[in-house]
Amino acid sequence: MEQPSYQLDIDETLGFTHDTLRDIVSYWDAKRGNRAMPARADMDPLEMGQHLGWIILTDVLGTPPRFRYRLVGTEITHRIGRDSTGAFLDELYPADRYETITTPFRWVARHGRPLRAVGRLWFAQRDWLSFETAELPLARDGSNIDMILTRAVIQ
Repeated sequence: MEQPSYQLDIDETLGFTHDTLRDIVSYWDAKRGNRAMPARADMDPLEMGQHLGWIILTDVLGTPPRFRYRLVGTEITHRIGRDSTGAFLDELYPADRYETITTPFRWVARHGRPLRAVGRLWFAQRDWLSFETAELPLARDGSNIDMILTRAVIQ
């Protein structure tokens, strides 16, 4: 049986169709202040209420970057049918899918700016789900990206 194709497009203009994604970008922007980006420690879960179940935190490790899911929100886990918290993406996804799946992470790690991603999920063989995400860089020191915060909408 042939695996479904994975569709992913990135949008540097941040042309979000979901208000919740514009909201999380505004929150990120307020938290960064005059720095290029905020740190993970700046993000307060109590202030992020409606977003919490829809958040993915991805560690950015080394050069070239390697990615590990630090946290996958409960709503995302429920929708895709698995919890990938703690998994390295290069161990989780087949090589022929890895490059596409990590495109937004590599872009954010390279450019240090928010990014919109949109497409159809292949994860866990559930290709009927569409998604839109805000990909937001985080840096402990305000400039060297060590984590990416993703706010997802999955339908």
